[in-house]
Amino acid sequence: MKYPVSVRLSAVQYYLSRKGTLNETALLFGVGKSPLGRWIRAFRQQGEAGLEHRLSRTYTQDFRLGVIRYMMKHKCSSAEASAHFAIPNETLIQQWLKRYREGGAEALHPVKKGVSVPKAKSPPGSKPFCEMTYAELQEELEYLRAENAYLKKLKALREENALREQQKKQK
Repeated sequence: MKYPVSVRLSAVQYYLSRKGTLNETALLFGVGKSPLGRWIRAFRQQGEAGLEHRLSRTYTQDFRLGVIRYMMKHKCSSAEASAHFAIPNETLIQQWLKRYREGGAEALHPVKKGVSVPKAKSPPGSKPFCEMTYAELQEELEYLRAENAYLKKLKALREENALREQQKKQK
């Protein structure tokens, strides 16, 4: 849930003026403790600008690497780096760090968003049957059986829909 900047600022100022604990402030303003903690860190790092709503954006590989290097040099947490670099989602930084540890700087390339379409295991007819091994023939048979079952189900659903439409017209 997005809170207006005025609510964020009021909650942070209330907490920083020592009028209440983190829990009390969160309850009073009807916000979670986690967002309130992020707002406080962002406010301390950047002032009121740290509480502004930010449009989602794509970060370059160099920027991501810079964040990781900053964290290592200053021995800071992802939450602190999030506040320092004005990145609204500290989980994103944790993902970058994990990818960096697993694959180095190359693993920090921006990942394209979208739906990935799985490719068929082995398209039918890619190899003549006489050249296939027993395992390949079994895989081909399994593929064709699945395709056949799918087409039968599709045909049955179409017939069922046609029957329903016909019954509606008769009423």
